[in-house]
Amino acid sequence: MNFLKRLSGLFTERDVPFDVQELRTDLKQDLQLQQKELDLNVQHLLLVHQQLRQSVWGRIFKGGGSLLIEIILYLLAILLVVYLFVMERMYPFDVAGLLARDKLIVGRYGISNLGDMRITIKIVIGALGVSCFIIARLMRGIRLKNSNMHDASASVKLVLDQQQQRKNAVDNLLQQEPPQDTPPVTPVILPPNPPMA
Repeated sequence: MNFLKRLSGLFTERDVPFDVQELRTDLKQDLQLQQKELDLNVQHLLLVHQQLRQSVWGRIFKGGGSLLIEIILYLLAILLVVYLFVMERMYPFDVAGLLARDKLIVGRYGISNLGDMRITIKIVIGALGVSCFIIARLMRGIRLKNSNMHDASASVKLVLDQQQQRKNAVDNLLQQEPPQDTPPVTPVILPPNPPMA
């Protein structure tokens, strides 16, 4: 770091000699600081990458399992809504219609009670259809979020690989031995600046 301060001083002080050995030690200290920062970055990125790779739905439903469940829920919601309109003609709910037409049962329980029973059954089936639709929409949201998490995991993996390459380059630079027989560097003497006209 001292070298960088002295290097910036070259532009103001005219003949400041610098030592090559000092330059090497300053660069080595700078590379060691970068190496520590890269080690921390790599550790943090590895943790983020591992957490992104551990999506719950990815483990449970490999491939298109969540999409299949979503489609089944949509179809079930549609079938339940359609069933509301044709339930009077299909078993087992056609019994409610038969009861409403039987004079003995209508006299015993009353037409309003039988009508309430039919409406309650329709409300329950309608609520099931709506809840299937809501659950299917939630599954869609989870599937899309998992897709985004997969993309983010791939991006983090790319950044992690780049950081690993950079860390390896810094490690290689730190392991290199400097040449022993370097000629001494003579100080640079700059000519004075010409006067401004």
